[in-house]
Amino acid sequence: MMQYIVPSIDVIKRVCTEALTQGTRKLYEVLIAPLSESQRQKLDNLLSIREGTMISWLSWLRQSPGAPNAKHIMAHIERLRTIENLALPEGLERSVHPLRDLESFHRYATLVAVVLDTRVTLIDEIIDMHDRMLGMLFNRAKRHHSDRFQQSGKTINDKLRLYSRIGRVLVEAKQNGSDPFAAIESILPWEIFAESVIETEKLAQPANFDFLPLISDGFPHLSRYTPSLLESLRMKAAPIAEDILKGVNTD
Repeated sequence: MMQYIVPSIDVIKRVCTEALTQGTRKLYEVLIAPLSESQRQKLDNLLSIREGTMISWLSWLRQSPGAPNAKHIMAHIERLRTIENLALPEGLERSVHPLRDLESFHRYATLVAVVLDTRVTLIDEIIDMHDRMLGMLFNRAKRHHSDRFQQSGKTINDKLRLYSRIGRVLVEAKQNGSDPFAAIESILPWEIFAESVIETEKLAQPANFDFLPLISDGFPHLSRYTPSLLESLRMKAAPIAEDILKGVNTD
């Protein structure tokens, strides 16, 4: 019968601690090894105070996005560009765990992990704000479409009543063989009738009675940031969506 000598709890704790320490050091080596001296200097600069503020560049990078509007989206795009200007090695994020799993020492490794984590967060938040912006524009277009229809309701009703009367006298003129133009002028002078036709054309909604044409009213808001958004995000597509991506990349 074999017998085993079991180490004490203190020994096991020291072994585990040493294993974790060595593993962490190895992870930090993976993070730091590809960095040039210039990249390390840029990481150090993240700890300095941002000009005109009371916070560091790193704190500024990790600020929340705020309400979905063009100003806040542009601010987030500026943060993303700041991270891209660090020029960290491509694919480095695949070598690290999430920031919450890292210990708080080894400055460059921690900064790299923070930057990689922040970059992903910024991209997610920019896309989310853009999506919410589009939702707001669609809801605003629906509301304006409804408001315009309600505001025109009395005028539309008056026109319907008028053209119902005109239609009736035209039907009677047809049946009696009388002059249709005289029938119209029996209700209102021809000049006023001609003006009424023009007014009615202005009241007419699109054939499909849709709110989508009003979406273009939001173009000034989108144009403030969408060129920068498309320039800052490196988009990829599955084979089925490659044609859409070609359209997005069209100058």
